[in-house]
Amino acid sequence: MTAEAAYAGAVTAVPELGALVAAPPGAVLLSGALLTDPAWLAERVVDAGVRWSVDDRRVVGTLWWYAASSTLLAPPVTTLLVTGRSVDVTLKGLTVYLRADGYLGGGRSTELADADPEQLGVALREQLGAVIAPLAAVSGASARSLWAIAADSLGNWALRAGYAIGDVDRAVAGAGMVAAGIGAVLPTPRYVDVSGPPTRRYVRRGSCCLVFAVPGVEKCTSCPRQTPALRLARLAAHARTA
Repeated sequence: MTAEAAYAGAVTAVPELGALVAAPPGAVLLSGALLTDPAWLAERVVDAGVRWSVDDRRVVGTLWWYAASSTLLAPPVTTLLVTGRSVDVTLKGLTVYLRADGYLGGGRSTELADADPEQLGVALREQLGAVIAPLAAVSGASARSLWAIAADSLGNWALRAGYAIGDVDRAVAGAGMVAAGIGAVLPTPRYVDVSGPPTRRYVRRGSCCLVFAVPGVEKCTSCPRQTPALRLARLAAHARTA
């Protein structure tokens, strides 16, 4: 199997992945290594703050990472769970681009990684850690909170892949092995089954994106900063329409 075949198979199963692995016409392609540059990350935080009309760099850095972590984790997690082989996550081998709104739009590698989920986790510990450390430094967000966001991103993409392949339990187990490879720095993704009907599994989030700090924006449906009863009620309403 080639990386191209892995991407194609994953996109066929999970169409929303397509926008994260194919740069739109006119996009400026950048080396993934740029994601470790503190000055470049600081520019992203400042730019996002202007767009969100938020002065708190911790909030803005967290919001930027909430999207970026999902973008970085989507291709390797989905290709692994759908095709059995993950694409490579080495930042130097990754080509990325920014969306028009300044957020990380997607990334693509030309190589395959090891088929072992735990080995993918080891590689992701290096990749994600290389971005989290400087982002935490320039934004003031704690590295611990950024790793928690990454854990929820991992869990969410595992569920998308699981529903696509018709085996949520296997996908969740695979995500657990990836998390084990990343190690103690990453909280283990957690899940909750919610009756709609039908019953649907969701990530039991341990992280908060802080979007409610943006003027005029409410808390996410699955936000952990609400009572368990309210969160379950909102998830149940979502399950009925999913």
